[in-house]
Amino acid sequence: MDSTTGGSTTRYLDDPTDYTEDYFTITTKDDLFFESQDFVSAIMVLYIFIFLIGMMGNIAVIHIMSMKKRKRRLADIFITHLAIADLVFLITLPLWTIDLGQSDGWPFGNFMCKLTSYITSVNMFSSIFFLTCMSADRYKVIVLTKNSKVTRSKKYTQITTLAVWLLSALLGMHVFVYRRVIEIRGKQCCIDEYSASRTVFRLVTRVIAFFLPLLIITMCYCSIALKLNKHFTRMNKDEKRKRRSVMTGLCIVALFVIAWLPFNILTLIQTLIQSNYFHLETRSQSILNYSESFATCLAFSNSCVNPFICLIFDKFFQKALRKMFACHITHMLMARRISLSSSVSNSERDSVVSREMSALGM
Repeated sequence: MDSTTGGSTTRYLDDPTDYTEDYFTITTKDDLFFESQDFVSAIMVLYIFIFLIGMMGNIAVIHIMSMKKRKRRLADIFITHLAIADLVFLITLPLWTIDLGQSDGWPFGNFMCKLTSYITSVNMFSSIFFLTCMSADRYKVIVLTKNSKVTRSKKYTQITTLAVWLLSALLGMHVFVYRRVIEIRGKQCCIDEYSASRTVFRLVTRVIAFFLPLLIITMCYCSIALKLNKHFTRMNKDEKRKRRSVMTGLCIVALFVIAWLPFNILTLIQTLIQSNYFHLETRSQSILNYSESFATCLAFSNSCVNPFICLIFDKFFQKALRKMFACHITHMLMARRISLSSSVSNSERDSVVSREMSALGM
């Protein structure tokens, strides 16, 4: 992902220095769609919702997967790292939310502008690479029927995850070159400075870090689907378990594509416009900017959906979450019992606690 964060980007045509401006950083009254403060407020509310749900969900995924020591699959490790990537990104989301509500633009300085944009870039790169690794692993086990101890060893897993993080970190480094805080129309804007080298980098990374991995993932899961379909009527217990694992991975991939594909396509179009390959009329450009703003919000929402997929398809996750919830409720009821002990009799206290437990189905 390029360093576009917080909103969509458009070329600043009024300035000969040619900057890339963020939608929420700069608005013009001539833009039909950008006049409404209600739209910006709605995006801010969505960001807050994504932050709260995503933080709780991804922390739960990391905690529960860490408990899954004996039966941990390679896919579980990749899912854990996906949760870590999402969690780190979500920490930066309140900064972008605050930025939207500021009339004078980005308030956190140049370093935080670069750092938050870098984290967002690394989040998308690492997510697509971990999903590719997960798809390749499922393909190897189910289609090629290879379950090598070497490629599923702890050392191999550590090398794979380290390679993904390093590659993602390197691909995101361009942010520190092109991203900066620039004053435009009296506002401090955390934006990319336009240059030919940045355009080339954008186009190349779109291919090698999104569309190519997406092609590999599609081929893997199509092959897996054909393989499982042949043996659907005579599946044993182990094959049914594999099918459930594939469904988990497939849903994670599908939601990732739904979330990030519109953003990448629209960003690619914007890059071509900035490079003068074609031009749009003012109204068409406004519609494109509005669409990219919505696509950015959709992309960010992907950071809170994976826990729900684990909850639906992973039985271990379901049991562990129920156990965590039951323990939390038990502690709350015990605290309630202690607080009542000083004000009511034993029989009244037990009656209150038992009614609360019955209401919760315990």
